Amino acid sequence: MKTSMSFSEQPPTTRTLHWNPPKFSFLKVNCDASYDLSSGLTGIALVLRDHAGTWRGGLVKCYAGKASSEAAKCLAFSHSVRWCVELQLPRIMLEMDLKGIDSYINKASHTISWENEVILLDAIETLTKFQAWEVSFVPRKCNKIVDTLAKYINRFRISKIWLDDPPSNVEAQLLSEKLQIHD
Repeated sequence: MKTSMSFSEQPPTTRTLHWNPPKFSFLKVNCDASYDLSSGLTGIALVLRDHAGTWRGGLVKCYAGKASSEAAKCLAFSHSVRWCVELQLPRIMLEMDLKGIDSYINKASHTISWENEVILLDAIETLTKFQAWEVSFVPRKCNKIVDTLAKYINRFRISKIWLDDPPSNVEAQLLSEKLQIHD
């Protein structure tokens, strides 16, 4: 008996998830937070890159007293908006791995707890200072560098800004993501 395979029976192709560069005249900030329930510490990490995937800066901070992982991620997002204002960036794209922030800002969906709403309302008002801006959700696999940095900062409790060279613990990952852009 001869059988043939139809297209619908073929296994689905898997798409590789990786960081994607911003539009040409934009800079992109990826942000994340690591929240430790037992210590109450939060590490936030921000990474700024251009359309070629080139490192343009990074910022990490450690905070105490955040109430939840969601509060930590809202804090990281708010801090990324303020940092872009400080750097006087005209066009920005902001990415994070919490869908609730994207939904709240882009769809006016109340998916964020009311305690964190004030943080996002302040960030939305600040976004009006930019010529152009976009906010979007990305899966954690596309946000690896800031995830790595946030966990590192939470563990070692440091705050630092890098405007020249990236920290050594993410250099290889940056190079790998930069190479994926050109594949």
